[in-house]
This record gives sequence, C-alpha cells and structure tokens, in this order.
Amino acid sequence: MGFGLLFIGYLFMFSFPYRGFDIFPDIIGFIIAYIGLKTLSEYGCGFDNLKKYFYLLLPAGALTAVLQIIKLFGVELSVLKVWEYIYTAFLLLYNVLLLVAIYKIADDTDLRSIKAKAKRNLYLGIVYYALLLFLNFPIAFIQRLNIYLTAKFSIGLVLFLFGYVWMFLNLALIFNCYMWICKPGDEDMPIKERKNIFKKNDEEK
Repeated sequence: MGFGLLFIGYLFMFSFPYRGFDIFPDIIGFIIAYIGLKTLSEYGCGFDNLKKYFYLLLPAGALTAVLQIIKLFGVELSVLKVWEYIYTAFLLLYNVLLLVAIYKIADDTDLRSIKAKAKRNLYLGIVYYALLLFLNFPIAFIQRLNIYLTAKFSIGLVLFLFGYVWMFLNLALIFNCYMWICKPGDEDMPIKERKNIFKKNDEEK
C-alpha cells in the first residue's frame, strides 16, 4: 500500500489557506507519505533516497505549520517571508526526487506510459518552481516586477492554476503506479497486467 499512502499524503500538497494558515498542512501529508515510503524504499529506484530526504522535509513542514499558526494569532514575523521562499525550494526537491523515483520504477517495470508522464511532469515542475522562486525572490526589483506582471498579465493567477494542474497530474501519476505496480506475491490483485517490480531481475537470473 506504499503508493496508496503516498497518494493520500500528496493530497495535502494542495493549499486551502485561511488567514495565511493552510487548513490541510503539508506536515500531515508528509507523515502519511513517509509511512508509505517505508514500503516503497524496498523497491530502491530512488525511493530510498526520497525516504532519507524526509528527515529534512518533516522538520521543514513542521516549522512551516508552527510559523503559520503564529501568524494566525496576529503575530507578524519578518522571517516568515524568507522561510516561505526557502520552503518552496524544499518542495521543489521533494517533487524532483519523487518524480525521478517514479521514472526509475516505471523503467524497471517497462511501463512506458508512466515513464513518459513522469518525465513530462518533472520538466513541468522544474519550470513551475523556477518561475515561483524567481518571482518571489526577496529583493525589491523582483518584487516590483512581480507586482507589474500580476497587474498586467495576472501572473499570480496563472501560476496558481498552473501549479494546481501540475499537482493533479502528479496525483494521477501516483495513482497509476498504485494501479499498475505491485510487490512480489501480489500478482493475484484484481488487475492482471500489474507489473512486479522484481520481474526483470528474476528473468535475468
């Protein structure tokens, strides 16, 4: 059920803010995803590296939730804006490691469609986060440029919609992994075409 827990955990990546506080904080999703990664890390394929990264991501998510709670009570912290920028970089690396791991496991199981979608999502994610990091860089010139682009082209709305569509594509990708990739001994699962992650290794012996 590793992919199932990873899917549920990724749902918390969608933000539903209330007065600056995400009512579905990332940290809850990270905890659920980490439990799933305990199983997925047995596959290798980069999931073991992703699991190790959670030793940094979990504290980062917890700190973000704490800072948002403090802001919710009306306490303005100058460090929050800087931390939000740093946290965005944490999320970029999380998604890169996740999509690389999915790409590798799809390659090992010869699931070309999932492999191609993982590659597509990786490129889209890098573009999305590059724009996000650039436009939110905490210097006066970039901030003025961001305000101008928002006024002229609604760049904020465009990035918001782009981000949500991209995260939905990632959710669909994780769900496809859940449907088509299984562990040894689970070949009797409802969909006969599910691929065993160790199938290639068994055939090579």
